[in-house]
Amino acid sequence: EKMGAPGLLVVSIIAFIVRANLVALLQNPYWVLPLQLFHGFTYAGSYAAGVYLAKQSAPPGLEVTAQALFSFCYIGVGGLLGSSIGGILFDELGAPNMFRVKSA
Repeated sequence: EKMGAPGLLVVSIIAFIVRANLVALLQNPYWVLPLQLFHGFTYAGSYAAGVYLAKQSAPPGLEVTAQALFSFCYIGVGGLLGSSIGGILFDELGAPNMFRVKSA
């Protein structure tokens, strides 16, 4: 509660950057499993902060519409673009470099 939604968003982004860079350094693929515990925090933290900030930024009466638009962009468009671009980067650069680019 002390850091609020903007602080949670920043911490989530930092945790994502750390996780992606650590995954890029892995030599043993089994180590990705414990690192994926960070994914729960990065995803849930950024999503929760985004939904809250969308509500706070919306004009009265449009809060739910703003949250739905955020969800569409985060999960729908973001998922589509992230998967598509991530696949291209994986094919062109390999897994470690894909994660390095992803964290930049």
